Amino acid sequence: MSKTSKDIEVIGLNTDGGEVWVVFDVHGALYELHDFIMSLHSKDWVVFIGDYVDKGKYSFEVIEYLIKLKTLRKIFLGRGNHEELWVQAIKGLGHLAAFYTLKRPGDPTKKLLKWLDNVLITIEGLGLEGYPKGPTELTEEILGRKLGESEDDAIFVELMESLVTHLINSERLLTDVYMQELREGLITMTVPLQPSPDAAVIQKVEISYDKGSHIARIYNLFDALPLVQVLTGKNPAVAVHAALRITDRELFAKIEKGDLTFTRSEKKFMLWKRVMVGPKVELQGDAELDIPEDRGPDPILGLVGHTPTIVDNVEAVREKTNIVNGDIGAFHYHSLFVLNMTRGYGKFHDPAKIQEAHASQRLIKGASQADVKMKLDAERINAHLKRYWERGLVLDDIQQDGKRRLVLRTAAVPAVTPDVTPALTPEGEPKPERREIKREHKSPPALHVSAMPPLRAAPPHLQLIAPPEKGSESPAPNKEVINLRFKPPGLTSAES
Repeated sequence: MSKTSKDIEVIGLNTDGGEVWVVFDVHGALYELHDFIMSLHSKDWVVFIGDYVDKGKYSFEVIEYLIKLKTLRKIFLGRGNHEELWVQAIKGLGHLAAFYTLKRPGDPTKKLLKWLDNVLITIEGLGLEGYPKGPTELTEEILGRKLGESEDDAIFVELMESLVTHLINSERLLTDVYMQELREGLITMTVPLQPSPDAAVIQKVEISYDKGSHIARIYNLFDALPLVQVLTGKNPAVAVHAALRITDRELFAKIEKGDLTFTRSEKKFMLWKRVMVGPKVELQGDAELDIPEDRGPDPILGLVGHTPTIVDNVEAVREKTNIVNGDIGAFHYHSLFVLNMTRGYGKFHDPAKIQEAHASQRLIKGASQADVKMKLDAERINAHLKRYWERGLVLDDIQQDGKRRLVLRTAAVPAVTPDVTPALTPEGEPKPERREIKREHKSPPALHVSAMPPLRAAPPHLQLIAPPEKGSESPAPNKEVINLRFKPPGLTSAES
């Protein structure tokens, strides 16, 4: 399977002539995502900053939707901590299966599956009860021996810790598919005739994936996602899922040197850190990875998600570091919160779903207060974006002699004038309203917030129709249909 080639992605100007949108945490919200995509023009670009899976109903369907969408639209996918969890979980499952195969190479697959299922039950029992044992003790219990100081043992401990966290967030969604593919022969384990005695466990066993493997498809997509996305041009921004680890100057210097990777500790920081606001801004986690007090002189706009602002004491706008947290809780209300980076405003899509959820009492705990905070956060974000746009910053992406250099300057003319900057109404929709698009398709029905359904639950097919060109009122003739009924190999219609 693939290996991550770069952690930083530089996104240039939208030369197609459309607008640029940023989408925050999706979390399996398939219908909401589809409805938003269908509202855009074909020349619009969309930047996602991670967390496509878990929490919502349709994790696998969102993955397939985005894979297909990449062939039809200009989209940029960043990595969130939940995508990282899925990557590590797949590695952990492979490590466990390789460990068993190495110890008992002649056993049939059904015995491997039984052992693996018992391990997962053990992990669930330990992890979901507050994780009373540390990752080292957990790994020793699984392996049936004391761990040493080898790198192999250290990797095993880290992967088991990730697998515990994944099971807490995803239950048995991904693991069931992995085991199903083992059962169907889409994933196979082979022990070489003479494995190297000094090699790590995972290197002593060859793991092969059939071209029809969903696991390989997911891994290859997620493992190649960048951690940092730099939006150049007018009103530039740098997007990262959780927290920015370095200053703008340090980031630009890395790009200029062609160093597009981060260390393991830096990656963990950018994917997992949560900023909580108390007497002072504090960053939960390892002290040695503390966030810089600022992001350097005159930082460009920072975009993060990860920590819902509807949680107490979490700010949507961090003025000191010029960071906007767009994960303001819209997902819980059957909506998405998106930013228009061309005109400088944020909005809910669709705000009517928030009102519908409020009216029908389909709310998360404490939602009456959260509803108020969410709208206030949206207003603060819009006010902050307006001030930022008025500065007229431009980040030039200069490429010459095979080298890339990012240069920040101030434009002679402000990028956005006040009369075209939308104001946020009490309902959360920017005014003046963006251009209307006439569509022939019917919008998907609203979904109820509920716990993740069983694996075999699936939504009806959605039609992804290529949107009209600007100035056209009819959909483009080519209609793409995505089969979004995810069904693991081997399930019969009676089991569906």
